[in-house]
Amino acid sequence: MRWVFALLLLVGALALLGTGCEQPLFEAIPCEDQADCEIACGEACASIGEEVDSAECDANFFCDCLCMPAQ
Repeated sequence: MRWVFALLLLVGALALLGTGCEQPLFEAIPCEDQADCEIACGEACASIGEEVDSAECDANFFCDCLCMPAQ
């Protein structure tokens, strides 16, 4: 029975950790290299009034964009 309590505690903690992300999701952006993502992520972040924090082409050849509020 102790494992049930531990499991519920873990699920609750994970649910609370996920509540802080408020960035909207962009549609999938295909890429071949890093340069493709820098341009595409810049446009995607600008469309919501933010700046690019990071732009990477992942192993599946899609851009991982992370935006931050403009300063």
